[in-house]
Amino acid sequence: MKKLLVLTVVILITLSQLSETALAARPSYPWNATYPYSLQTGQTRHHMIPWQELKNFGQQEYNTQQKLTNFLNSYNSINQANLGEYKNVEELVEGYFKGESSAKETVSELFAWMQGNLVVGPSQRTNDPRDNFDTPAFKCRQFYVPNPAYNDLQTRWNGTPNQKLQVFQTLSTNQMSDNRTANNHQPECQW
Repeated sequence: MKKLLVLTVVILITLSQLSETALAARPSYPWNATYPYSLQTGQTRHHMIPWQELKNFGQQEYNTQQKLTNFLNSYNSINQANLGEYKNVEELVEGYFKGESSAKETVSELFAWMQGNLVVGPSQRTNDPRDNFDTPAFKCRQFYVPNPAYNDLQTRWNGTPNQKLQVFQTLSTNQMSDNRTANNHQPECQW
């Protein structure tokens, strides 16, 4: 009987740790794997600003139904995004503010995977920045897809609340870089 009790406790502890790990897991990608185009073998999408920072900022900033609805309706290619079980932005936002877990997960994915923050690069990297700003991805994006709205992106992201909001909106309204950024033949693209 004592062994059964010990085994039960061990199983319960293990299950509780697994659920904590699952909650901390990286959000999944809210776009079809071929949108806006298919990746080549050996390529993947990298975040310039870490996904967790984007998710946290979005959850703090878009804290009313009207603000979140306006944001998502201005979001680049929202009509192509996977909204899960929700038919449209209005249903998604309503579910989010009702506390529905599927809506919360979907909104988190949309914050974390904004196309304007994604840069196509190699699947295997020697200089992966982990939870830091991805300078090589940023430099490569600006080399192949220059955009003045991205000038001083990291500085502005770490700047005033208004600057951070402007960066967030820029990332949500711009398209993902194309496959050229996966090329490491340019000094700016040394992944």
